[in-house]
Amino acid sequence: RDLKKYEEAIPCLKKSIQAMDKLHYKNCDYLEMLYGMGTCYKELKDYTKAEEYLRRTIIRGTYMGLNCAIRETTYDELADLYVKMGKPEFADFCSIRKAQENVMQIGGDEDKQIDVLYDVAESYAKHGNEAECIKTYKEILDLIESKKGKINDDYLLYARLLSSNYNHIFNKPHEASEINKEIIEIGKEFKTFKEIVVHSYHDYLRYLASQGKKDSVELILPEAVKYCESTTFTNSQERNLYENIGLGFFEAKEFDIS
Repeated sequence: RDLKKYEEAIPCLKKSIQAMDKLHYKNCDYLEMLYGMGTCYKELKDYTKAEEYLRRTIIRGTYMGLNCAIRETTYDELADLYVKMGKPEFADFCSIRKAQENVMQIGGDEDKQIDVLYDVAESYAKHGNEAECIKTYKEILDLIESKKGKINDDYLLYARLLSSNYNHIFNKPHEASEINKEIIEIGKEFKTFKEIVVHSYHDYLRYLASQGKKDSVELILPEAVKYCESTTFTNSQERNLYENIGLGFFEAKEFDIS
């Protein structure tokens, strides 16, 4: 690749930026010049300068209230830059921020908002940011509840995803078990949610067992078995029920019970 053109572009872009700074003339063209500087330095492998100008593109755009298409492209460039710099966690947070801005722009399309918020929540989970992950999942549940109520597939699905993160990512089986308890209470009266409820019984009993709550497991188990028997996939689900309980007690180091 011919790098000379990038070297030649930098002084021209600098002069244009300086002229616009003197005139206080800030618009999308101004952001594109900052972005251009960032990409030139990136191609020349001056990553420190590249980061400076790409970040300025985003920060200036936010400060000036400019909603330019170049902002979204800048997040992508900055994420790629951080990968090249060996900072993948920074790259992921660029993607998170881009997704958050997309949510604000999407407006009334709930399904798209939910998809974007889910990506944000899982990115936070990946990096162990419990507070923001849980907060984002609760935003999803609040959004669904405000439009459809709790008695629908989407609410129960995302509630299960939240419980999974509580247990497997953040090691909080109590919170995870409470969510599954709520899912069961909401869904067991409706035939359309039988599969979701069965899987929630599996997780609920496993999370209780992983806390060493033998009495709670013994109390809930007959109810869970009875519910499994009411489904069309009795044998495999009932077997899986006991397997999950055994795994839970194993996690609690209750080996005799397991």
